Amino acid sequence: MAWLAWMFVPLALLGCGTTASAPDAHDDAHTHDDAAAEADTHGHDVAIDETGFTFSGPKTLQETGLYADFTARTIAADVIAFTVRYELWSDGVTKKRWLKLPPGTKIDTTDPDHWVFPVGTKLWKEFSTPDMLRPFETRYLVKLPSGKWDMVGYAWQHEADVTIAAPGGLTDIHATKHDVPSTEQCHVCHDGVKDGAIGPSLYQLSKQQIDGKPALTELFARGLLDKKIDEIDPPGTGTVQDALGYLHANCGHCHNDAGLWATVVPMRLRLRASDTTPESTWIYSTTLGKKAKHVLPGGVDTIVVAGNPDVSQLYFRMAKRDLEQMPPLGTEDLDSKGLATVKAWILGLK
Repeated sequence: MAWLAWMFVPLALLGCGTTASAPDAHDDAHTHDDAAAEADTHGHDVAIDETGFTFSGPKTLQETGLYADFTARTIAADVIAFTVRYELWSDGVTKKRWLKLPPGTKIDTTDPDHWVFPVGTKLWKEFSTPDMLRPFETRYLVKLPSGKWDMVGYAWQHEADVTIAAPGGLTDIHATKHDVPSTEQCHVCHDGVKDGAIGPSLYQLSKQQIDGKPALTELFARGLLDKKIDEIDPPGTGTVQDALGYLHANCGHCHNDAGLWATVVPMRLRLRASDTTPESTWIYSTTLGKKAKHVLPGGVDTIVVAGNPDVSQLYFRMAKRDLEQMPPLGTEDLDSKGLATVKAWILGLK
């Protein structure tokens, strides 16, 4: 169960370099008793006990503004569907993403590496599998006047078109291994970046399309970016480029220079607009031959050992699904394709 990893987030998130205590989650994060939300073991609808229900946002997904017609699944006209170039591994589930900005506002891209979204920005991410009539979950983020983000997962009832906010999270929803994260767990990842949105960003929207047009060009044409941005590729070619893009998407939202963990973990796995060669990236300069601050079983104490993935902490932890796994949340199955990509990259290092 992925929620078990939450109990050990300080160790898991910081394990590539420290034994220090983790910073607290945002003090405005909503809380909910773990016992107040449980998955139906028969795989039908899920029961959410509202005792102690403290989430202040919309109780149902229908109220968030995603749909013009919920029954017909018609997305509202002012909501933009987008895709990302490098998927965050979530045990192979299918995901859809949407973005909505308040009228007349723009995304501040003064720092191309760390976009700042206007107050009132809304983001949704839907999780499903092809064999189910309805999704498992839709996550919702909205930027508050304080500049912080409110976050919650809505659990879909599979025997009716009903969605209910579950700020306390749900485990193994509909008798699957899919967990709806608690609001606190959402903040663990999203607070890892300068502004809480992870998906819509320079590298992730490059080489993607919105309504059949290049995504970055289209967002600027619609007046949603404050300046025109050229598309970008991760440096390198082939396996090197693929590995850098994978690490950026799957690890860079925590391991970067600006978020919650920036002063705790010196390792940087996020790409920058200024990166021109693989060697110029933080991914190379903060991992190759660098000692971690604690030793994993078998004496694995170096983040990346050129040519030897099996004794590289980076690969070692990607290949685990226990208290030392990376990423620490949101996955219970190994990403065989991602592992193969990172392994091939390390094998090719000299």
